[in-house]
Amino acid sequence: MFIKISSININNNLDKSLVQSKKIDSDCDEKLKFGHLFALIEINRPNQKSKEIANLIIESLNNNYYLNDKMILSEQLTSLKIESFFEAALVKTGKNLIDHLDKEKINIDFKDLNITTGVIYEGEIYLSNCGANKSFLIRKIKEDYEISDINPEEDQEEQHDNKIFSSIISGEIPNNSYIIISNPSLSEYLLNKEFIEIIDKLNLEGAREQIKNNLLKINNYSNFSGLIIKNCLLEEKMKNSCLTENKQDFRPENNHLHQAESQTEKLLTNTGSIDKKNISLSVAKFFNKINIFSFLFKKISNIKRNKNKRERNTDLNIINQSGENKYKKRKIFIFLLVMLIAALGGNIYNKNRKEKKIEEQENIANIEEELNQKQKQIEAFIIYNEDQALEEINNLRDKISNLSDKERDKVSNIKEIEEKLQSHVDQIRKMTKIDPIELSNLSLLDNQIETSAISMSGENIYVSDPKNGKIYLIGKDDLSSVLLESEDLKSSKIISANDPDNNSLFINDKQVVKIDKNKKINYTKINIEDFSQIKSFDVYTNNRIYLLNSEKNQIFRYNLEDGEYKTPSPWVEQDQPEKTTSISVDSSIFILNEDGNIFKYHEGIKKDFETDKIDPTTTQANNIKLSDKYIYVSEKTEKRIIIFDKNTGDFIKQYYSPLFNNLKDFVTNEDKAIYILNDNIVYKIDIEI
Repeated sequence: MFIKISSININNNLDKSLVQSKKIDSDCDEKLKFGHLFALIEINRPNQKSKEIANLIIESLNNNYYLNDKMILSEQLTSLKIESFFEAALVKTGKNLIDHLDKEKINIDFKDLNITTGVIYEGEIYLSNCGANKSFLIRKIKEDYEISDINPEEDQEEQHDNKIFSSIISGEIPNNSYIIISNPSLSEYLLNKEFIEIIDKLNLEGAREQIKNNLLKINNYSNFSGLIIKNCLLEEKMKNSCLTENKQDFRPENNHLHQAESQTEKLLTNTGSIDKKNISLSVAKFFNKINIFSFLFKKISNIKRNKNKRERNTDLNIINQSGENKYKKRKIFIFLLVMLIAALGGNIYNKNRKEKKIEEQENIANIEEELNQKQKQIEAFIIYNEDQALEEINNLRDKISNLSDKERDKVSNIKEIEEKLQSHVDQIRKMTKIDPIELSNLSLLDNQIETSAISMSGENIYVSDPKNGKIYLIGKDDLSSVLLESEDLKSSKIISANDPDNNSLFINDKQVVKIDKNKKINYTKINIEDFSQIKSFDVYTNNRIYLLNSEKNQIFRYNLEDGEYKTPSPWVEQDQPEKTTSISVDSSIFILNEDGNIFKYHEGIKKDFETDKIDPTTTQANNIKLSDKYIYVSEKTEKRIIIFDKNTGDFIKQYYSPLFNNLKDFVTNEDKAIYILNDNIVYKIDIEI
């Protein structure tokens, strides 16, 4: 038999267990005729004596099996004798182990021992087990793999009988099949189709190294031990058949045995005797060359031909009479033949349809099993390695997207898996999906409304409408009304902010409108050169206003002079930011660009400040707001609000909702709630940080 054995031993966590698997080779080549002995040992809760115990078990198995006197003296072994010798070796090994533990006063719980040992002899395998190790037979059928559990049942005898192993099971190893023996940790991964394909497509040594590399990527915490056994007889036969030379056609005259026979006949023939064989051959050759009966043969042939012609003419009338009956019979026969072919075809069609249906069901079952297995791996990765988990989630999503529509309809839990994947992604991203509370739909007040910005003062919320020159009020009772309407408010846009006293401010191309918590309104004229380039503004102490000019990548500061904002001065002295969209001011100014980068400036000079990278990356950030502790950023593309720590730049959380399809502006309220202007609707979300 062409049997190949390869072992896997990965000790990632020596405090968790000790694992060891190996093929036990005899020192003497003569003893290989007694088969291949192997063992897989795992000792949970290991101590300093664990390696000594493992080596003792392997050495005892070797001595008690290969050095059995009765085996060495036996000239002809049968399967029964091999099984008897193996069972005797197991009993002696169990006794040796117990004696050693008593002698060395080693305290060990036998429940912590997982031992599988076996012998392969003349294509048969004999297995015995102690503990929770797993054994499987894998066969390839068409394009799929059939997996059979061949674990021996545990022996229930008492330990004082010196028999710690289970009863022996045996069976033939089918051609081009695999037997996998593994500790419990390894069995969770080896039965994955991806690993089975590695074993099937690569040679055993290459497969072992590939599996080890994959295991180290998947799980670097558990210990893995296993044996892969393959019957390569069919593979070797096919390999050898390709090397066999084509033989010439057999001809007796070319055969050495035939030539020797002829020479012997000549030597044994008496002088003067008649060689009957040669005479018959000579006569045959003579008549082939000179046929004196050819003329007579031709005459007889002509007479017979004429007679047959007369008989055909005589029978013509009979044939015509019976022709109709034969035609009817032929029609009936053809009809029955067609019915038989139709029935046979229908039977074959139904059979193929059933086989195809069974094959489809098996395929769907395999897909479901693979998807569930991947889902479990992702859940494990989330605990230890979020980056790897995210990569596996993307791989699984690609696999699901590659399924046909028919397969997607058949897989029962496809929606559940997709929802779980999204929840895993949200968990990794610290993404919280919310159902915002709708405070006011301003389109109900005016279907021509085009809102621009939102601000808050006290318990009142204000929303600007530059097209119609209006500012709307949403009070604490969530009732909406027009607070202010003026031709002076009409412009291409109105932007908003809050001053240090928590008054609401709105700016258009002509003036600054201040609304205090008591709804008192104040107007101040402002001189802006090109208001179309102003993206954002904010206010600090001493009534200073800072306007962000996106075209010049500059912040212009205005001081209040003689009751109006007249002459601006550039504030950024160096390292001007690019693609800017919004600013927010406290003792420093924080500048936001479209890519979500936040720059911190103090007295016009850029400071070292950087926020964490987040997933998904930001591509269309549009507003930034500050509180005492946090930075808030809104982004249109992902329909979300992102929160960072203001001092460290650490990523805290992000909130998103499918309803945020046109995020225009937002305002925060003491880190308890966020009020969002989406299109012409004002939403509220409660936050927990």
